[in-house]
Amino acid sequence: MKRKIESSMRAPLRGSAAGEWGRIPLRAGVLSLALREGGLRNIVAGEREILRRVYVAVRDRFWNTVPHEISSAKVIPGRGSFSAQFECRHRRGDIDFAWHASIDGAADGFLSFSMEGIARSSFAANRIGLCVLLPLDEYMGRRCGIERVDGTRVAGKFPGRLIAPHQPFTGIRALFLRPAAGMSAEIRFEGDAFEMEDQRNWTDASFKVYCPPLTDAIPVHVKKGDRFSQKIRIKVLTDGMAPGGRRSRTGASWFSRQSFAIPEIGVGLGDAASSLTAREAGLVRACGFSHVRAELRCDGRDIPRAVRAAALKAEALGLPLEAAIFLRGDKRSIAEGAATLSKALRGNDARVKRCLVFRIAERVTSRETMDAFGVGAPRLRGQADIVSGTDGYFVEINRNRPPLRGARGVCYSVNPQVHTFDDEAVLDNIEGQLHVLRSARSLFPDKNIAVSPVTLRPRLNPLAPKKDHGPDPRQKTLLGAVWTLGSIIRSARGGASCVTYYETSGDCGIMARGGRSVFPMYHVFADVGEFAGGRLRPLEAPPGYGIDGCALEKGSRASYLIANLTPVPRVAVLEGMPRTLAVRRLDDESLGFARTLPREFRLQRGTAVNAKAGMLRIRLSPYAIVRLDEV
Repeated sequence: MKRKIESSMRAPLRGSAAGEWGRIPLRAGVLSLALREGGLRNIVAGEREILRRVYVAVRDRFWNTVPHEISSAKVIPGRGSFSAQFECRHRRGDIDFAWHASIDGAADGFLSFSMEGIARSSFAANRIGLCVLLPLDEYMGRRCGIERVDGTRVAGKFPGRLIAPHQPFTGIRALFLRPAAGMSAEIRFEGDAFEMEDQRNWTDASFKVYCPPLTDAIPVHVKKGDRFSQKIRIKVLTDGMAPGGRRSRTGASWFSRQSFAIPEIGVGLGDAASSLTAREAGLVRACGFSHVRAELRCDGRDIPRAVRAAALKAEALGLPLEAAIFLRGDKRSIAEGAATLSKALRGNDARVKRCLVFRIAERVTSRETMDAFGVGAPRLRGQADIVSGTDGYFVEINRNRPPLRGARGVCYSVNPQVHTFDDEAVLDNIEGQLHVLRSARSLFPDKNIAVSPVTLRPRLNPLAPKKDHGPDPRQKTLLGAVWTLGSIIRSARGGASCVTYYETSGDCGIMARGGRSVFPMYHVFADVGEFAGGRLRPLEAPPGYGIDGCALEKGSRASYLIANLTPVPRVAVLEGMPRTLAVRRLDDESLGFARTLPREFRLQRGTAVNAKAGMLRIRLSPYAIVRLDEV
């Protein structure tokens, strides 16, 4: 018997921790999936995730995602089928766009998602359209078929280890996929021409099919009353799979036998001119960081004063500088700026570990910039590691390779919110960092890879100042802590030489100003910092279960960190564990103590537990991190 679910959707859906539409599990024959926040997520058959997400994106002329509100939602589930309808409206600035959704799933594994939209104002936008995200594990390096908009069919292949710098497929009307043996999927696109990009360029863990094509005039100038009609049809065929098949949600986990060097981990100074209290300095020193990043701009400001402020803070922390140097002007001006900077650093006895060399208004360090910097600062070049690359995303150095002669390393920055920003997407994108590092290692095999900085949200980009940027409230939460742990694990697995995170304090930092309290991620850095220079073994967990972690090892010492990446409780079943362990929990119950009395929290020995025949069951509350130490 069918039942109807209706919702007035009082809270706006903004794709963030606040106001999210709850996840509604659904079935379409052999497929399991969820309706959430106005889109479909995690379309799974058996153990295979066919599609990660189907949704509608509205992006303004600066590529900001316009938030949406949902109303009049009706979901009618049946026996292995469902029907859903709702109204959605995107409003921000001069953009006012509304659309009606009609989503159906049939018992034969057929899905359809249609969008009928109307512009309620006149505006400019870079994108209005349906998007499909395809998971990496099922498609990376696999062959597929493509039906073009002119009706012709061609063979294609998804990018493999090397990330595609430009769109692999264009002019798409249909995709023919084989996620696994005995399984095929057909996706048809209507209402516009679609193309695909490799989102790993921005550390997203997916391939994205979207419209309109980027070859079209961007932005699109929309007039009030303009109508949009798009539809995606999905057909999944399986051989002998029982209806309702889904990925395993149970099973044991173990720590990999393969270990990886823990990269050098640093932290950003943030505003180098602001004062640093003794409490802040002490807390930062306790994290075992290897360096601090200071941004030094040779753009007509008082360079010696900026250098002096950065040098004093680095000295208080007892750490060398990672100097992100931003030069400007022609070759002569660059050389003069580099000389002034080098002199100021020497005059303040600053220890410089590496120099990330950039040129203002230049997306990737050029040969001319590197040469001019070498002319102006030959002594600095001889004392510190010189790194070329980009202050932006990996896509920049993937499309335009930086000069390598005279450079010890290559750099790029990371954040998980270039395209999507809800909790689930942010955590899904942790895996993208591993793929970027593997691609970078292949492109630059003899160079150090410096990931700097890593932030939760995009930073201010002078080339696109109206792009959304700034602090993320999740910086101060347990979710921010588990994301950070996942990032460190992928950085080690991918072979990063050094990674620089966040700032010392403030809304984008690891603690509150003055060190009055610390954020949960502080304890992640302190735990890993105890093993600086050691090695890391990742946790091998059941796919889709939402458990992450690693073993940290140095000499004869070892600790184990286990994290719950989901908003619901999880039980981790660990194999191959020592007999007696002490358990310390960073969760909603201990959070107040851990934030306000971090030193005392870290001195806690923990509760003793016994593993039976090497098997240990650990219960984790939402976004909790458990540390295990052998007794």
